[in-house]
Amino acid sequence: MDVIFTIVSRNYAAQAATLMESVASAEPAARRVVVATDGPIPALERLAEVIEAASLDLPYAAMSVYYDALELNTAVKPYVFQHFLTQPGVGSATYLDPDIFVFRPLARVRQGLERAQLVLTPHLTKPLLGSAMPNDHAILRSGSYNLGFCSARAEPKVVDLMAWWADRCEFDCRVDLKAGLFTDQRWMDLAPGFVERFAALRDPGLNLAYWNLEGRVLAKGRGGWSVDGAPLSVTMLPRARASTSSRRSISARFWSNSPQSAEASRLFSNTRSICSDFSWRASRRDSCARASPRGAVAPGRGAIKRRLRNPLPEGEGGCEAAG
Repeated sequence: MDVIFTIVSRNYAAQAATLMESVASAEPAARRVVVATDGPIPALERLAEVIEAASLDLPYAAMSVYYDALELNTAVKPYVFQHFLTQPGVGSATYLDPDIFVFRPLARVRQGLERAQLVLTPHLTKPLLGSAMPNDHAILRSGSYNLGFCSARAEPKVVDLMAWWADRCEFDCRVDLKAGLFTDQRWMDLAPGFVERFAALRDPGLNLAYWNLEGRVLAKGRGGWSVDGAPLSVTMLPRARASTSSRRSISARFWSNSPQSAEASRLFSNTRSICSDFSWRASRRDSCARASPRGAVAPGRGAIKRRLRNPLPEGEGGCEAAG
């Protein structure tokens, strides 16, 4: 893998630092890149190359008005893939969410890239039982694949896919479940049909997260953590700033009655201290979009964002009514 990158706002600098430190240990030969969506993050430059999203070839100013921080960070992803996959000497690019930790070399991802142009991981490899959230229906609305991971080869078919994905994400990368949209993920449900060779990596050690912990067996041995007997390579760290409702939902399904809750707690217990030299309190104070890099405007929120997504009815003022 030539490039491993993530995309963050400044309030996720601690997570990005943790990710990049883990990548440096597991994949030292890879080019590590952090794409910053709301201005420079100098503190990360010792761990990775830092690129401002506003400097890439994308309609950043318009997108930053239209989207909130979560949506913007996911919307720029296909543009970043285009940027790297068209660079001379780059054979592949891999995206990882900032709240991921890499325990081991990504050998199985590398093997996937040897046989496929696009490599993704499914959210689930077995049904979620019962009615607690998240359930199968919630995952269905979010998308079949977890786009917190995506690996792609630098081939024309893939570059074409990324161009299509970027076009869809320009203004349709929002959280709008009624419209069948959930950031960038739902679009990529179609991706396997757009490339000649596709790999869905179902290895439980590559995509451990709270939503698929149910029914899996976690164990800690001399060689490190394993999931269902497979070495744990990639896990998504629980979000310390998750909402109360989210924490309650996760607890109801996974932590309260699961026989694996003790092992999961052991695995995730050091989430805060793992965040390298960055403190959670500092990263929380450094909220996103304090500045407007390169003349762009801050990510839209509240009434502005809703107004942009819900244009005036025909004949009620605005540019369309003026002809």
